[in-house]
Amino acid sequence: MVTPLSKIIAAYTKVMISVDRSSQPNHSMSMGLLLTAFLLIPVLGWAEVFFSDSNATGFFVSESGHLVTAYHAVENRKVSVVLADGRAVPAEVIRYNKEADLALLKIPYKTAYLSIAQPDNIQIGMEIMTIGYPMISVQGSSAKVARGIINTLVGFHGDGSSFQFDAATARGNSGGPVIGAEGLVVGVVNGKLHTTKVLERTKEWVVNVNYATNAATLITFLGGVNGLANIRPLPADAVFNVRKLYAETHQAVVPVVSDMSDRASSSQRASD
Repeated sequence: MVTPLSKIIAAYTKVMISVDRSSQPNHSMSMGLLLTAFLLIPVLGWAEVFFSDSNATGFFVSESGHLVTAYHAVENRKVSVVLADGRAVPAEVIRYNKEADLALLKIPYKTAYLSIAQPDNIQIGMEIMTIGYPMISVQGSSAKVARGIINTLVGFHGDGSSFQFDAATARGNSGGPVIGAEGLVVGVVNGKLHTTKVLERTKEWVVNVNYATNAATLITFLGGVNGLANIRPLPADAVFNVRKLYAETHQAVVPVVSDMSDRASSSQRASD
């Protein structure tokens, strides 16, 4: 069964309006059309992951319909992938790693896919871009592109499985690819510095401090699955052209939507 994206957006917008008008917080809202209100989960008070009960981003890593997204966006939920023609196709979660915040999904379609960068050549200061579907009820259902650099090769609190980058991100970008030269994936978006909490504690307004699971962790996660982890060297002298890279890669990046109203049994999923 597939659901048109226009119905998903309309239903989501209706719920957002009802939330805005409510004087009491609603912690148990659910929807029958795959979407519920956006939430943010604080991490250690200073960082946050883009947790959305409705919308995230994913990217295909094989021509057989294997797709990577963020685990926190699909945990114990029924999940669908929105194809280019607007159909929401049910997807199966076939593997996940909660600590790495990665999930591998599968749909029964042939798909465009992205290759992954060999980790050795990923460096501080290299140019990157993101493609994602942030806040679709506000920004619309078209893909959004942002450009930036890798700021450091470690993540929040020195986490060695992730890195920091400064391309603008928002709720819904979670699970999307961080793309380097020649369209190679160098990371998977998973969170950002909690701007308002930093402001409260330091009186400094810090923006665009974002985090991504790194390519080495992604390659390890995909290991052992036939036809996955197509790894290519990342050329040091390649020209970085956002328009060209977007044209070459955007068909492999899709919205991922989930439904909390009928949670799937976690016992049916295999954790790494």
